[in-house]
Amino acid sequence: MIRYTFLVYLMTTSAHASGPYEQLRDHIIRGRLKPGYPLVEAGAARELGMSRTPIRAALQRLRLEGLVVSDGGGERPRLA
Repeated sequence: MIRYTFLVYLMTTSAHASGPYEQLRDHIIRGRLKPGYPLVEAGAARELGMSRTPIRAALQRLRLEGLVVSDGGGERPRLA
């Protein structure tokens, strides 16, 4: 589950990044999200004020880059 403090931070920085991919990638690269941290698609979508579709696309792109991996056999992404 995404922590409340992270969600508040995303809400305050959303104007500075152009989309969910850029926001999530920035947090990963800057170390604001630690390895193994679970990312909940629905929670991020709610806090960013958008549907789950762009969040899902961002997570897929981050998986391709190796920054996010699926947790177990399901689609529960976490930081690599």
